[in-house]
This record gives sequence, C-alpha cells and structure tokens, in this order.
Amino acid sequence: MNRALVAGMDTNSMQQSVTVSLHMKADPFKLSEEAKAMIELWNDAKLDIRSMKMESWDRMSLQGQLTLAKGVIPFQAYMSGEERLVLKVEGLSRAIVIPLTEPDGSTTAFTALTDKLQKEYQAKGIDKSMASLIVSNLPNPKTIKVTSGSETIHNENVNVYKLETSLDGTELVPLAKTFIRNLTKDDDNFKRFIGELYDVLWPVLKPYLEKDAMPSAMLPESPLGASLGDKLGGLKESLMEAASDKELAVDIIHNTAKQILYFALIGIDSASRSEEPAIQTMLSKQTQVKARLAFDQSLNLRKSDLELTIPAPDGGKEGITAIQFNVQSETWDRNKPVKADVLDAGQTPFVMGQGRSPFELLEEVDPESLLGQLIAFEKKQNEPKVVNIPLHSLEQYAPDGAYMRDGVSYIPLDELASYLDADVVYKDDSITITGIWDTIIELASGSSEAIVDGEAYEMDGVVIKQGERYDVPLRFVAEQLYCEVFYDADQEMIELVLPED
Repeated sequence: MNRALVAGMDTNSMQQSVTVSLHMKADPFKLSEEAKAMIELWNDAKLDIRSMKMESWDRMSLQGQLTLAKGVIPFQAYMSGEERLVLKVEGLSRAIVIPLTEPDGSTTAFTALTDKLQKEYQAKGIDKSMASLIVSNLPNPKTIKVTSGSETIHNENVNVYKLETSLDGTELVPLAKTFIRNLTKDDDNFKRFIGELYDVLWPVLKPYLEKDAMPSAMLPESPLGASLGDKLGGLKESLMEAASDKELAVDIIHNTAKQILYFALIGIDSASRSEEPAIQTMLSKQTQVKARLAFDQSLNLRKSDLELTIPAPDGGKEGITAIQFNVQSETWDRNKPVKADVLDAGQTPFVMGQGRSPFELLEEVDPESLLGQLIAFEKKQNEPKVVNIPLHSLEQYAPDGAYMRDGVSYIPLDELASYLDADVVYKDDSITITGIWDTIIELASGSSEAIVDGEAYEMDGVVIKQGERYDVPLRFVAEQLYCEVFYDADQEMIELVLPED
C-alpha cells in the first residue's frame, strides 16, 4: 500500500474522470424551513468532471457539469502553461480569464520566486519524499483487505490489486495520535526529508534574503516585508549564518517540528476528552469513512471510491441528521502523451484583476439561468435575520415586546433569549446566559453589574424581577451577544439584526 501511494507521486500527465456527490440525510419531522430549502436545492447534487486532461503540471483542461434537482450547469476550464486560466460557465455571458502573468507579459517577483521553487521542488521529488515519510508512519486501520482481480476502467479491462478499508469516528483520534507519535520517533527519515527540503528552499531564498529583496507577498502583513535588515539589525547576520549551516539548520527545524507535533498530540488528546456535543458526535461511530482503491500491476492508482459520512454537529436539531460525500474517480493514460483541449476565451472575456472586482462578475450572470437562481438563493440565505420588537411605554406594557423605564429599554430575558437562540440558567436570583458563540453573561436580580466572559461591565439599567420573570436592559445584553440594535422612532419599533450562527 505504501509503495503504491508513493508511486502515484510520479504522475506528469494523465486523463481522469471524477464525480463528487452530496447526500443529506434528514428527519422530515424536524426540518426547519431553512434546512428544507437547502435540501430542495442541494440534496443529491453531483459535480461531474467527465474529462480532465493533464498535459503537464501547468497545462491542463477539464469539462464537466454541476447537476442539481433544478437542472444542470455545464462548465469548461483550461490552464495554458504559465499564462492564464480560462473558465466558461453556463449562465455567464462571457468567459472568465484569470491572468497568471502581469499585463505586459512579465512575471511578478513573487511569481518568479514561487515558479523557481516549484521547479526545484518537482525536479528533486520532494512531494514523493514527503509522501514516503507520511505513509511509512501511517498506522493501519482495524479493517483493511487487499485482493486481486479486474476492473473496467475507461472501457478497458484492467488487472488490479483491490484495497478496501473502513473506519469510524472512534478510531480517528487513536490513529492520529499513533501517526504523530510515529513521526516523532522516526528521526532519521524526518531529518532526511527536512534536509531535502532545505536543499530546495535555501539556495533559492538565500539571494533574496541577502539583498533584502524578498517579495512582499512572501511576508504578508509583516513589517519584515519592508526590509529584513532594518527590522532585525545585527540579528540578520547571525540568522543567515545559522541558516547557511545545513546541519545546524536541519537540527533546529527538526527539533522545532517535533515540539509542534508534541503540542498537536496533546491538543488532539484533550479535544477528544471534551464534553462538547459536536466533538463527541464527530468522534462517534456515526462518522464513517470507507475507501475502495484499485491499483494496476505497476502500482498506479487507477480507480477509487471514497465515502465519508459526517453526522450533523447540532445532533440533527435543524432536521439534517448527517451529510454524506462520495468521490469516485478513474485514471488512464498515466505518463503517456496527452493533449489538453484549448478553450477560446472569445474577443471580450471578463479578465479578473486589472481593476475588475469579483463582484462585477455578478453583473455578467443571467438572472434567469440556473446559476443566477443559485446566486439569488445564496444571497437570500446570507441576508441578516431581523427581528422587530414593538417598544411600549411602561404604562401600556402587557408583557409583549419591550418597554421604556427611566430612559432604558427593557425586555423579558426569556423572550430575548428565544430570538437569539441563547441558553439561560436561573439559580436563585443569579442568571447565566450562554450565546450561540459561547459568550457567557452573568447577571443578578437588582444589580446593574454584568460579568461578560469573566470581565465586569456596568449596564445602563438593573435586572428587574417581575414575579417569575426577569427583565433585562435590552441593548446591553443583545449587543454583548453580537446583535446590532436599531430604533425606529416613527414606528416605535426596536430592530434586532441577529448574528450568524
């Protein structure tokens, strides 16, 4: 298995078909209106790449379609070497062109650097070394079976080795911990890989660092992007000297990487012990992974069928109980002459960049097309949810909505919590509110002090107990739970813009 996975890294050209499908399992008696709309649109959606032709790593084409219950959206794409990516989608009036070079045909310093790194990376087979390091330390799942037989692949009968495996969520943490532990103990191979990576990166980066000429894109949002020498002063020379000593640099990186892995091991273990329902659900037997792989006699992966079932993190509260992904692929003509299909962008394509905003692309979408309907649906789904609460005077209040008292708007806490989907716990006259983003607010009857995530605040009013009901200052509590609060004086209405969950 390890040999087969590593062998797959030697692919320079091929043809392939890939189908990705989505299925949502649901409880029809619990479905919310939002979940129902999502299921009607996306359930059993299928992304079908019928033909992917890889002529080389930087020249390829694909043809496919997105199939939904409402119809089909065909698309085509073509990447022409280092020049540009062309994309055509049904519903767009023009082809999209994403330039991979500057308008004058030159490459940016960042592009030139990354291109040089990529070529060195491929020439020295770093991806294969990395794959070898990973797969040699991967533990086997409990269930794994290898047999021989034949499969029909692109209308050809091929003799293959078949590998089948499956695991559930209860195996994920033990497997991850074993893998990390194996890596930390595999010092020789780990350091060898770091050394190979060093041989690729350092000769390319060193001239830039010596001249303080690192492209700013390599150091985004960092003061180091301006001038490495200015920011580090004399420390730069020491760092350059240490980095130029391969043995020392590899030791430093190796030790640092091992420390990160130890922290990751502890983090994964502590997360698995969490009582958070979403985590426990994910790590239960409800999470299922199944894989069926077929390798030819040269150990090339020729056919795959991967299935992933993820239970709903909310336990099916909205009616969707699980989401199932399935990915099927077939590969042929591996490392044989393959010609990508050239895609003509037309006379007036929509060129990304060059002063064009991605939002302008929406103007090119036919609103009557299926693509236009999808975009309209997503816009509607992402519109902020608004709750309008009538504001009464204290004399007219009959507990409905909110009321004014001493210049402060009040609302029954249970009513506000229902709008915000917040949990409220009462203990004597103490109150604990937990919002959907885990903000915790602690209040007490008759007090204007609020403790929000451990920090004390003074509210503009006190918590008022009315029999079994507790009224709270509306604006303060709502804003602490990430609501926006507006007042419409003409309508005598308070508008709450609810946070996204």
